[in-house]
Amino acid sequence: MTNYCEILRLSSLGLNKTQIAQSVGCSRTTVFQVLNIADEKGISYPLPDDLSDRKLSELLFPSSKAKPEFKMPDYAYVEKELRRNGVTFNQLWLEYVEHCRQNGELPYQLTQFKKHYYDYAAKSNATMHLNHKPGEILQVDWAGTTAQVIDTDTGEAIPAYVAEIANKTGMSPEEIEKLNEAPNSRLMSRRVRGFSNSIEDNIAEMQFDFIRKKAESGESFVVVGRCSESKLRDFPGLVSLFILGDMDAKIKRVMEIYEMNEHDAKNFIEKKDKKRKRYHNYHVHMHWGDSRLYDLSINSSRLGIEKTVDYLEKYIRARQELSE
Repeated sequence: MTNYCEILRLSSLGLNKTQIAQSVGCSRTTVFQVLNIADEKGISYPLPDDLSDRKLSELLFPSSKAKPEFKMPDYAYVEKELRRNGVTFNQLWLEYVEHCRQNGELPYQLTQFKKHYYDYAAKSNATMHLNHKPGEILQVDWAGTTAQVIDTDTGEAIPAYVAEIANKTGMSPEEIEKLNEAPNSRLMSRRVRGFSNSIEDNIAEMQFDFIRKKAESGESFVVVGRCSESKLRDFPGLVSLFILGDMDAKIKRVMEIYEMNEHDAKNFIEKKDKKRKRYHNYHVHMHWGDSRLYDLSINSSRLGIEKTVDYLEKYIRARQELSE
C-alpha cells in the first residue's frame, strides 16, 4: 500500500515529485495525483496525530460505490425442498430469483446460489461414521421415482428402468449410477465359489439379473448401458445401439446442460468415458465400443440429435416388422 502520509511529508520538505517517488517506491503519476487531490481537499502536512495512513487513503480516494448487497436465500427452506422427489436446484433458484424481483432485491446467480447452499449444508448437517466389515451389511435408502420416455406416436409413458433397478436393489439412482460405472478394487475384494464380497460386483449382478427377468417377461423396455448388449444377447428381440459423437459436439452439449466451461466439460466427458470403459471391460470379454457388440454404431454429430433419433426409430420399427 502506498504511504500517502510520507508523500505529503516529503513534499512539505521541498522534495520534487521524482525524488518523492523514488523515496516512497511509487510512480511519479501517483505522487502527482495524491498531491493534487490533497490540495483540492485542503489536506496538508503536518497531519493530525489520529489520522492514520488508511484513514488518509479513504479521505483521498473514497470508494466510488458500495459493494452490491445480495439477498441471502433461506437455505433451511431450500434444504427441506430438496428432499422432495423431483425438486431441483434450478427450480428453487428460479423461485428465489422471482421472489427477489418482486421485492426489489438483488439475487445471486445459480453458481453462487449452489455454493452458499453447500457451505450451509457443511455447517448444519450432522454426520456420523459407522465402522463395519466390507460386504457384511448393506445399508440402503429408498429414493427416487421412475423416469419416463414418452412415445411420440401414442403419447404412452414408458418407464425407464434405471430408477426401477435402483428400487429393486434398495439404493438411490445416484448410488446405482456411481457403483454401476466402477469395477471393484482388486486389492479390497475377492470371489469365492462364485460369490464376491465387493458391493460393486453384487450391485452389478443384481442389475444383470433384473434386466434378464424383464426380458424373459416379454416386456418392452430401455436400458442405458449396464452391459445390456452382452447380458441380453440371447434374446432375439434385443436392439443394441452404440451412439457416439465428436468431442467438440459433446463438449458443447455438456457445457449447455451442466453449465460448465470448456475445460471442465472436456474433463467431465473423458472421466465418464474412462469409467464406463473400465466398467464394461471388467464385466464383458469384448471391449466397450467394439462395433461387433451392437446392431448399429452411429455418430450423432453427423446428422444431429433429432435426425439421428428419426433414423434409429426407422431401424427399430423395421426390426419390429420383421419379428411380427
